[in-house]
Amino acid sequence: MSNGHTPTSTAIRNEADDEDLVSSLSQKLTLTSALPTNKNCCIYRVPDNLKTANENAYVPQIVSIGPFHNGNKNLQAMQDQKWIYLKSLLSRHQSSMSNNGRSSISSPTVDLTIVQSLKLLEKRARKSYSETFDKLSSNAFVEIMILDGCFIIELFIRHRTMMQKSDGREVVDNDPLFTTPRLHSCLAWDLTLLENQLPLFVLEHLVSLIQLRDINIGQEPSTFLKELALDFFQHRSVVPKTCLGHHQKQHLDRSNHLLDLLRNSLLGSSRPSAHVTIDRAEDKQKEDRSLIPSAKELSFAGINIKKGTNDSPFNVIFKRNTRALEIPPLRIVEDLSNPLLPNLVALEQCRSDCPTSEFTSYACLMLNIMKDADGVRFLSKRGIINQLPGHDEEVVLLFKKICSGVTFPRNFHFSELYNQLNKYFHSIKADLVYILRTQYSENPWTATTIMNAAMVLFLALVQTFFTVLPYIKKHPS
Repeated sequence: MSNGHTPTSTAIRNEADDEDLVSSLSQKLTLTSALPTNKNCCIYRVPDNLKTANENAYVPQIVSIGPFHNGNKNLQAMQDQKWIYLKSLLSRHQSSMSNNGRSSISSPTVDLTIVQSLKLLEKRARKSYSETFDKLSSNAFVEIMILDGCFIIELFIRHRTMMQKSDGREVVDNDPLFTTPRLHSCLAWDLTLLENQLPLFVLEHLVSLIQLRDINIGQEPSTFLKELALDFFQHRSVVPKTCLGHHQKQHLDRSNHLLDLLRNSLLGSSRPSAHVTIDRAEDKQKEDRSLIPSAKELSFAGINIKKGTNDSPFNVIFKRNTRALEIPPLRIVEDLSNPLLPNLVALEQCRSDCPTSEFTSYACLMLNIMKDADGVRFLSKRGIINQLPGHDEEVVLLFKKICSGVTFPRNFHFSELYNQLNKYFHSIKADLVYILRTQYSENPWTATTIMNAAMVLFLALVQTFFTVLPYIKKHPS
């Protein structure tokens, strides 16, 4: 029984379908251009492969800054505080204008010049983010820039007021963000998150627009803002004071946002290098740089592991002539809840133009060096890690989370160090030392037996010598 379709009609229909597909593909090709490039992008959504193991390190806990987490219901409690800070900052500004005879405004308002100037920066600000936020209207986006930017500036000013005990201290004394320990810690940490950033040029522009009452900037707004920010993060225990480098203007001017500012400051005025005192001419064979022996294994091989005198986390020094490996104290993550290091690593992982990957390299190095909880205890005894007893597993877990999903950087900062440590570790001399030390460590009875046998043999030789000595004297050759 025929179904009404002949082979010819079926072939015609299939050919028509194929032509429709060809037409569709051709049309899509004409609409396709090269992949868009955004050289201005500097604020990224953290990739899922990094978030999987440690999402809390990348997501704000109490305050949203910028468009990524704007509207998050879990962060709405801080929105009222933002408006209070905006009003306070505008009061400083307009009181200053009144004192100069330029205005007599009694209630703070947002100047038209502020809105109009931020509108001019909107396109550039949007390009700073890895997402387009098409659903955010121009007014909504600019409002975020003004509200969040003024909130950050007022926060930094209040912090300086508190530290200097200057006029207006009573305002800070009644501010829950400064009087509640949990709030000020979480707030400071939230401002370091990669997804929680504003372009630094927006903050600098707001500082330049808003003349402040009783605030003597005394320098250009950009420098003033950076100094306020670094002081805030130091005193809020986000960054240990000993870790920050010299605040050279030309170095910090390369910063794109607050997290980037901290990164550049931690790196110091010049790019650090892992120091190896060994003839470079010997470095002819490139070994696998992805792994090195742990600190305990290096110690078994005769390398003296000790605390470095330099506070820069990147100044790891291997001196082959003295067989010493100096590792600076682990101060950058003294508080295991501090999200700074994970977000610095995320920033390096996201930036296509990142010339160096010091923090990614550092995290990989430390995980490799400590390896497990026993390794943490080993480093703690040498003053390299300073943690409360019983938190050894947590230290290892922290670095495992940071390194989970990380792409090993091509420009690995410690590549020469890895190469030289591996070369030494696999040398014949080091192998012998390693075998003897591990045998003694794992089976001291075996080592004791060997030592006892050696002692018996030595005494037997001594006895034989003194036995034959009289004969030798009587029969000299």
